[in-house]
Amino acid sequence: MTLTLNQSLQYEHLGIGFTMPDDSVAPLAAKVGLLSRNIRIEGESYDDVIEESFGARVLASSYNDRNTNTMKKASVQLSNVEFRLAGQDGWSDAYDPRYALAFVSLDDTDSSVVNCSFNHLFSPAIGIFYTNNLTVQGNVIMHTVGSGIIDEGVGNRLQDNLVSWVVFPGTYNGREEPENLSWDAGFRIHKAKSVTLTGNVVAGSERLGFHISGTDCAAPSNWANNEAHGVLHGVHMFKKITHKQCAKVSGFYVWRAYDFGIYFHVSSHSVVVEDNLLVENTLALLPMLYEPSPVSHQYADKHINVTNTRIVAVTSAEQCGADTAPQIASYRTQARSPRAPDGGRTGLMWGQFIASPVGAPLKTWYNPMSYAALRGTTYLRSIQLINFARLCGGRRDLALTTLGSGDDAQHPVVSQDVSFTNVLEDDRLFLHEPDLAAVNPSDCVDMDCDGQKHAMLIDTDGSLIGSAGTLVPLAEFEFDGDERRGVGYYRVPKSAVTRLDGSRIPYAEKMPNKGIWRDADCTWRAPWRAYTCPGGQQRMLVLESMDADSEIRRVSPIALIADPGSAGFVDLLNGQQDHGWCFGYTCQERLSTFYAVVAASKPYEMHFTGTPPHHLRFHFLHAQPDQAILLKIWYPKTQRYDVYYEGEFVYPTNTDPATFDILPPDPANPDQFVPLITSTTHGQNFFDRTTGFLHVLLRGPGIIEVRQQPIIVLKMGYVGEAEFFESDVLPRLMDLLGISPDQLRVPKVVREDSAPAGRRRRDAEAPAVQVEIEIGQPPANGTADTGNSTATLEDLERVQARVVDSFQTGQVDAALGVQVQTIAMIDPVPVATDPTGGVRATNETGDVDLSGVPGAKTFSETQREQEAEAAAAEAEVADGVAYQRPAELLIESQPVRGVIEELSQIMPLIKLYMKDTTGARMSSVGHESSPWQVEAELVSPPAGVSLLHAREPFRQGVATFSRLAVSGVASGLRLRFRVVQPAEVSFSADMSGSFSTTKKRLEARVASDTRTGTDMDQKGRPAQVGATSSEESRPAIRVFIRDPVTRGPAAAEVLRGYTWRFRADLYEAGSSPRAVLRGTRTRQLTPPDNGATFDPYVVFDDLTISENGFYYVLRITVTTADDASYRLVALSGPIHVRSAQAAPLAQPHNIGVRFLSDYSAVAGREEQFSEEVASWLQSRYGKTAWLRIRLSRGSIKANVDTRATSAADHDATVDQLQADLDAGLTMTDSAGRSYPLADTLLVDGVERKRQTDEAVLPVWAIAVMAALGALLLICLIFCFCHFYKNRDRKGKVGDVNHMAFKVPINTVPPPPFTPGHVSSFSIRMSIVDPNNKVSPSVIQV
Repeated sequence: MTLTLNQSLQYEHLGIGFTMPDDSVAPLAAKVGLLSRNIRIEGESYDDVIEESFGARVLASSYNDRNTNTMKKASVQLSNVEFRLAGQDGWSDAYDPRYALAFVSLDDTDSSVVNCSFNHLFSPAIGIFYTNNLTVQGNVIMHTVGSGIIDEGVGNRLQDNLVSWVVFPGTYNGREEPENLSWDAGFRIHKAKSVTLTGNVVAGSERLGFHISGTDCAAPSNWANNEAHGVLHGVHMFKKITHKQCAKVSGFYVWRAYDFGIYFHVSSHSVVVEDNLLVENTLALLPMLYEPSPVSHQYADKHINVTNTRIVAVTSAEQCGADTAPQIASYRTQARSPRAPDGGRTGLMWGQFIASPVGAPLKTWYNPMSYAALRGTTYLRSIQLINFARLCGGRRDLALTTLGSGDDAQHPVVSQDVSFTNVLEDDRLFLHEPDLAAVNPSDCVDMDCDGQKHAMLIDTDGSLIGSAGTLVPLAEFEFDGDERRGVGYYRVPKSAVTRLDGSRIPYAEKMPNKGIWRDADCTWRAPWRAYTCPGGQQRMLVLESMDADSEIRRVSPIALIADPGSAGFVDLLNGQQDHGWCFGYTCQERLSTFYAVVAASKPYEMHFTGTPPHHLRFHFLHAQPDQAILLKIWYPKTQRYDVYYEGEFVYPTNTDPATFDILPPDPANPDQFVPLITSTTHGQNFFDRTTGFLHVLLRGPGIIEVRQQPIIVLKMGYVGEAEFFESDVLPRLMDLLGISPDQLRVPKVVREDSAPAGRRRRDAEAPAVQVEIEIGQPPANGTADTGNSTATLEDLERVQARVVDSFQTGQVDAALGVQVQTIAMIDPVPVATDPTGGVRATNETGDVDLSGVPGAKTFSETQREQEAEAAAAEAEVADGVAYQRPAELLIESQPVRGVIEELSQIMPLIKLYMKDTTGARMSSVGHESSPWQVEAELVSPPAGVSLLHAREPFRQGVATFSRLAVSGVASGLRLRFRVVQPAEVSFSADMSGSFSTTKKRLEARVASDTRTGTDMDQKGRPAQVGATSSEESRPAIRVFIRDPVTRGPAAAEVLRGYTWRFRADLYEAGSSPRAVLRGTRTRQLTPPDNGATFDPYVVFDDLTISENGFYYVLRITVTTADDASYRLVALSGPIHVRSAQAAPLAQPHNIGVRFLSDYSAVAGREEQFSEEVASWLQSRYGKTAWLRIRLSRGSIKANVDTRATSAADHDATVDQLQADLDAGLTMTDSAGRSYPLADTLLVDGVERKRQTDEAVLPVWAIAVMAALGALLLICLIFCFCHFYKNRDRKGKVGDVNHMAFKVPINTVPPPPFTPGHVSSFSIRMSIVDPNNKVSPSVIQV
């Protein structure tokens, strides 16, 4: 066909062909489509048609004919019809699709759309909803707003259609809608089922080419020869799709997609990418699968298969200039694909397997926002990679790379038959560095995460890396290098470099090499950032903590030491980053799942920095049955470690499978029970109690689990004649402890005469037999089986208590028929729990960012300190807690003497301890789960006097009486202490000295939440306190009886079970009452006498105050008929009652007075005294509101905030108060104590003083007197000068010219003048000689 143009083209149109290695041609050419048709369906063309975007539309649907009550369905066959200016912008819902052409609810149909044209539309061109078997063929579509063709039906046929110029609605017509997250496509068919897709082309889309759901892998594909170019994503498959088991993406040719050639991120079990051609795309293929969640420990063997796919980086150097960004690429830049490090193109990326979907389209399409999935593999078969040869100005295009943001994990890639054409060897592969920015408290914490350092590839035929073998990453990156990376020998756990005797193992002796194990055949490939290992047997080992606190408790770094010794390698594992929404300074959530790379046929040691998980699970990915490693896991504590293979229990090599009894070791063969790496038994295991290592054989491909079972390890030394297994010690022990035979095992028996000479104890009392016994639940048959024993941790603790009690009381000897001399026990380790209760980190649970705060510790640092403390404490009892037999009870505290108050804690605290038969202080008296009890008693107490809280247990060897108190008043009291539990022992101790008790002091108090007076509002008005329509106030007052010793509500035992009567009155300091208190003024409190909890508060909630006023105070009087000596009084806080219609209190002031009493008179009761002062002032000077009062020292200073309605009211109050002070004012409090006031008054910081001998004079008289005073002063100065001058002539005084006047010298300045008044005051002057020849003289005027 010849095409003649009548003018030049506005844009460049490509028309070339690229010859592939097999001589096939890939066309890179613009598409030509005919838009005009003889039959037109065209919307009206008018001036605002583009702005309004409201055009014609055709709807083919069904309806219910009411006349015949039948369903009518449209049948439409359109051929060679042109749709122009059609569709209506914004109407895109499936139930009302106002497209150019829409098929809705036709079910199975014979309709078709063939060879039609759609151009300049305001909506999608064709929409198919609830319609099946429709044919859409040979159509040309240009310029749609939104997707070109949308198919949500079943069995529809989309063939040989051309879609061009798909416009994104968010930028259409000049819009800017950053919140618009729609990703439209030329063909939006991800909801369609069984669709036929052949020969279709998308030539230009501002979003996607094909949005698909793939085809069923098990069925023949009916997708072929589909093409997309000039798009952001060529083929896009995201989240929910039809094919859950396996989806296939095939039959696509994508070229020049600006972001992704093919992108998918779905939850399917597997995805097959087959028979595709990808040319000149920024990133040709990014495969991602998500689910299941590793947090719930679910896994699936998901895989991505890329086969028969050709990828071309650049067709020719002449085409490099075509790699320009489309205008839409600047919109929401976070949606761009990841670029190669040099900005070049990328062929394939490592398949990503994560827990949950990425944050797209709001966030990037590729950044993982969840943990890595437990399993996943990418298979590459028959892949052709072409022209990765730096053809564009030296730009580095990479054939296969890891995902730069995949710091959590990069699952294995397995390759076969990968071919390269014109590809530089340096650019075949590239493994990214770990992201340094992720080393922060909120992500990877304090060292690099593991993903980039443990990305591995298995080349089965050598076509990718040069020879069959493995690609091993640089796991030792910056080891002892950049300190910011946090990796080095200093992070190796101490247990890995410590011998049994505590000495240090040099690193060079055990682990001189760093990273993943490699042999001499491995070669470093710097451009790839990896090693190639011909014949390499490295495989990925996934280590998973199954504990409930797996996401909370950090156990890393983990040291994985390969082939420990002079050729050993150490690899440090940190784990994944924190994906919680919480700053690392307040919390962290990092799943304890680790992805390591190990070499088959090698021994390994594993050491945890934190306490090892109680439940471990290992996934040995891609390991064949003939590939195995022997793993030694170090545990700090002797417990039983049960191993399961594929859910079935694997008996340790040192046990009898028939009885689970432990087999006796051969002293001449210490490695007798260590599994052999050549063994074919999966999970073969042995726990070495001497070294603390659990040896486990991991052989592919099954799952191995290690479960720590809580057991008691009892170490007992006794003297007996018979051999241990020939004696009846074990049956007797089971009877004593009440356990069954399947709960007891004997891993070690050593007779003194059989021990090596160097280890024999020389003590004459040394036990003849040392036996080690395990007590605990027998192993379950499988991981889902709970076993046949009901033993729990509480059961084990009861057994421990019986063991300790029987030994310390001496009963064990008779029970076992031997003389037991020593016992020690290792406690069972409780099951790990989640300390958060399942509350995950969010902005609400942890929202404080302390980064940059000096001294602030991260959550990880705090946790590490706690782990270190716990490890230190654990190390102290690693060999068990040794118990001794008690011989004496002693009192550590000083004797109680003098006078103490009854019902109050006896101080100082009384502490008791015990000594053993050697005179040493005991640290354990009874087991901590059931410690021995000590009871205090009074020696010959008088009637009515007793002790409270008189029993306490021993904790860490000390019994502390922290609540001991005496009830009753008496003298000459003495204390005695006895061990009362267990009842079989008899130990006592008398405390020297005697003491007396006095009656218990009690106080009545108003609760703090009802003591504070109401505040003024913004208009100067006090807030209403429950004012009613009659302007009465209803304050709610809570009152309690206070214990002065504890400074809190008195306990029930202090109140003795008495009935206490509370009465409320209106306290008036003045002579006449200002208002009447109404309501229920009497309440009652009767606390229980059995120690039960009770509400100590009495509430007055219906009291009313009849009149408006300020600083009302309630007086609460508490009495009891059971003891007439108690009469307690409490005053409430100020209560201000004021009508909302009252004039505003617009005059705020502060008035200060001083009481001529020592401050000690009110010390300790300042609050009550303040209220009495304010109430007294309010009752005397009612024109002013007396609000807040503050006391200070200096006699007793009282400063009161006041408010008045006018300046006149304030002045009248001040004048009246000053007059009263001048006359000598005294206040009497509620207890009858008198407090005289000084005559000084402070008003707004200015002092007013008592005015005496004052005369009112006119101004002229004041002026005359001032002039006379000045004249008199001048005369006096002249006289003094003349006097000193004459003295100088007599030779007694030197040069008077150097005399100087210094005025004034009095330290207190005169008070301020009051206009119209004259006050007497003094001026003192001194005449001084600067040369110190004449003594200063002083005159006073």
